[in-house]
Amino acid sequence: IINKCIVEMHPYIYGLCFLIISPTSLALSTNRTDQQKLIVDKHNALRRRVSPPASNMLRMCNTSDIQSASINESNLLSVIKKKNTNTLHTSTSGVTCGENILLSSQPKTWAEAIKVWHSQSSNFKYGFGATTKSANVKNYAQLVWYNSYQVGCAVAYCPKNQYNYFYVCHYCPPGNNIMQVAAPYKKGPRCADCPGHCERGLCSKCTYFSP
Repeated sequence: IINKCIVEMHPYIYGLCFLIISPTSLALSTNRTDQQKLIVDKHNALRRRVSPPASNMLRMCNTSDIQSASINESNLLSVIKKKNTNTLHTSTSGVTCGENILLSSQPKTWAEAIKVWHSQSSNFKYGFGATTKSANVKNYAQLVWYNSYQVGCAVAYCPKNQYNYFYVCHYCPPGNNIMQVAAPYKKGPRCADCPGHCERGLCSKCTYFSP
């Protein structure tokens, strides 16, 4: 057992979490290059399919520093009170990143975890934002934020908690700028803002502007 931590997974519910090491969980480890590729590919596939289409959507890539910060976060985070949250996080290099979190009582593949965040799109309307006051769309907005081109993820196992599996992804630069949350990307023909540097609908080589 490595990297023990005390994590508040829900108000008044505390438990011990580990960097997951069971045979089933090892398959989800983001130290594995196949899992890193799956995470990046799934994000990029969803970013390509946004509706309306995006003219400035950057292609995501995996970043080791951000992934390491995610691993630390999944094992050392001290307060989590919701099953699905989006917050800001500062990585080990001092870079501020966005953060999507998912708590689950059952193991999920990374594709399934990312799909949960993306499912918030059903309550999101481009240019308007959340379609109801109670809807949380911040995880979706972060997932498709145009210039969040670096991603790093990790998962931890918390056997004593109601929600045993803790998934976290960090996105840099962060999304969910309060002045821009209803339009997480620029609407227009795919790659219109990056002519000559387009990879299947995503901008693959361009200046990375701050939000």
